[in-house]
Amino acid sequence: MLNVLKFNSIITILLLFGQNISAQSDLEIFGFFQATSTYLDGGYSAVADLTPFGYPMTTVQEQKENYLSVNLQQLNLFARKELTDNFTAWVNFELTNSYNTKNDWGSFSLDEAWINYQQSDYLNAKAGLLIPRFGYLNEIKNRMPLLPYITRPLIYESSISVIDQTDYLPERAFLQVSGYLPVSSVTLDYSAFIGPSETDYIRSEGALIGPAADTTLFKLFGGRVGLKYDDLRFGFSSTFDKDNQQATLGEDVPRTRIAFDLGYSIFNFFLDGEYIMVNLKPDNTDADIDKLFYYASLGYNFNEDLFGYVTYSYLEDKADKILRAGMKGVVVGLGFKPTESVVIKAGYSSYFANSTFETMQEPFPIPFNTTVDIDTKAVQLAVSVIF
Repeated sequence: MLNVLKFNSIITILLLFGQNISAQSDLEIFGFFQATSTYLDGGYSAVADLTPFGYPMTTVQEQKENYLSVNLQQLNLFARKELTDNFTAWVNFELTNSYNTKNDWGSFSLDEAWINYQQSDYLNAKAGLLIPRFGYLNEIKNRMPLLPYITRPLIYESSISVIDQTDYLPERAFLQVSGYLPVSSVTLDYSAFIGPSETDYIRSEGALIGPAADTTLFKLFGGRVGLKYDDLRFGFSSTFDKDNQQATLGEDVPRTRIAFDLGYSIFNFFLDGEYIMVNLKPDNTDADIDKLFYYASLGYNFNEDLFGYVTYSYLEDKADKILRAGMKGVVVGLGFKPTESVVIKAGYSSYFANSTFETMQEPFPIPFNTTVDIDTKAVQLAVSVIF
């Protein structure tokens, strides 16, 4: 009931804004959405090697999925207002997976609410709730009609919960300074930001100042420097914060993220990719718990309205028994633009992982090997709309 009241309050505010659009022509309300149909076939299995005990290989856990699903994958509603020549306000609401409070579907969140001061191209300052500039895709990941993907590279896809995105990406910032510096035919860009600690530290209740209180003293620091020359783009990003490992290691683990992003287009081909390393340095263990993710997309524009691409991705998490050996993904996609505001997309994706590790289970007194195999394939059709 509380969620419904909150949602209705937000819609009422937007409607009140909308009634004044004629009087305030500089107020803009617009958005993006993507509706997706998915045929999925796959799952996982865990097979125990009990041959040392005189038993055959045994499947201890298995889950298979085979379905055809249609949903509203994501919708972003934006409000933008130029307050003066130098100040601009921006608000972004995001809904995922056919959001419905009655049926407990999807999620609804306030993703951004910030004010930007633009002194010049050399200096911009944002303050409020914002998505920081890290790598290339993080800041623009919710512009679905402007991206070729149906399902974005795993750590950027908000409609699925298999991967914890916060391990790899800075979620939010409250202050960012950025700018562009043209030098001859080369453009240099920079950004530096400060943000709250990760959401695991933010209380939903119990804090003296109320819910959504970040009760830590340590914060997120990060930034990006980039270079653009003609159709070549390259960037280096990093962040410094702490990972909440109180439940597992009993400590707040210092964390460094390092990212490289690359983009290039020549003739009708385009290339995009990112490489992200997450380094964690706990005091209570010598175990390797670092993480790694990278993807590369190669595409071709057949004409102004038709494009195709193939993407390869790799995700590794040394702290996870299943993902420590890595998960690989291959995506092939096509897109067609019947109008400037509509993109029809089709794609095929395959994600697979195989990992073997030691485990113990009663009544066997010594460790034995368990192999987990993940193999999931999907065919998707989507429509992305700018409204």
